Amino acid sequence: MKIQKKIDDIFKKIREIEKDDSKVADNESSQVIEKEKLRRFDLYHAIRLEKYKMQGGDPTFGNLDAQEITSEEFEYYLSHNLNNYTPEERYRQRKEHYYFHPSYIEMEKIDDWKERAMIKYCTGEKCVLGCPYYDKNSRIGDEQVIREWMEDKDIVEIDDYRKELGKELIDSILDN
Repeated sequence: MKIQKKIDDIFKKIREIEKDDSKVADNESSQVIEKEKLRRFDLYHAIRLEKYKMQGGDPTFGNLDAQEITSEEFEYYLSHNLNNYTPEERYRQRKEHYYFHPSYIEMEKIDDWKERAMIKYCTGEKCVLGCPYYDKNSRIGDEQVIREWMEDKDIVEIDDYRKELGKELIDSILDN
């Protein structure tokens, strides 16, 4: 029930974003707003990178972008994902990315090449029975996308980063 309320709230925000977007008559000003928003998101990435380095992470091997996101980024990217792709396109894209399918991930955990050659796993040409993408055609609905995004991402606001990493550091990044 709690997840359904969050899903309903997100749909409401997306509809508000769509209404706001339709009210913008001047395409140039819309592009300026878009560029400014993406510039801000680049700064948020820099903040997450600093946090990752402070945790001992090597930025050449990763960052926190896959785990943490601000609510502004969450709403922006989720609405684009929902509006730019049909449920059928989402399914097709996931089917094509077989290296993220469960059987392929399990196969990669096996060290022994002989054992690896004996098991069945998804390839770029076909999926194994039991794979969520086994069917030739299907769809990934909006509710599933929203649920996955909510499960996969921690929403962390700039003020949370200020508390954790220090106001001076965060403000110095944002002032760039």
